[in-house]
Amino acid sequence: MGEGELKIYMDGDKEFPTICGTGSEDYVCLSYGMQQTPFIYHGCSWNQNGFISMYRWHIQDPVFWEKECRITIQQIGYSGQLRAENKPPLYERQDDWSSATFWYEPVPSEPLPEFPDLKSRTANLWENLKL
Repeated sequence: MGEGELKIYMDGDKEFPTICGTGSEDYVCLSYGMQQTPFIYHGCSWNQNGFISMYRWHIQDPVFWEKECRITIQQIGYSGQLRAENKPPLYERQDDWSSATFWYEPVPSEPLPEFPDLKSRTANLWENLKL
């Protein structure tokens, strides 16, 4: 978990991002793996049974953009040892990510669509989990 680059493309970035980090574990300020260690602005609040909940609140270091922002996280994991068939310890993962963002709306706008209920948001969650 967490060895791929984090990239934040803002306001016209094409080939190179404005912000580039070294991995998701570093992005939430937890190097050398994802320890279940919650802090005020960053950390990992859950790391059990194949589920990880990590967070980084940009309260003290906000990311400002005006028209567009795209964030990518390269999904590379590290197993710590050679895997089957002498494959290297770094490998491409398949993960499901969720995020939250907040913005300030300067003028009244159209109402947002209705938020899906819990059943809709968690449909097929267990079928797609590969432990």
